[in-house]
Amino acid sequence: MDIQHKQASTKGVFYIEGKDNYLAELDYSLTPGQVMIINHREVDDFLRGQDIVRALSIQQQDMPVKIS
Repeated sequence: MDIQHKQASTKGVFYIEGKDNYLAELDYSLTPGQVMIINHREVDDFLRGQDIVRALSIQQQDMPVKIS
């Protein structure tokens, strides 16, 4: 499973895409000071217990922002 990323201006999402929807997602906003605010995390039931949210969180650490 590949973790993908979309960003538009001050909002973005790290996600794992399924056939018809996201199987996992970490949705965030960026403040004017480039602080990342995590708004929402969700993982499909069949992926639970596999550290998917942690994997999504690790992807965000490569971004040049402060994490709040």
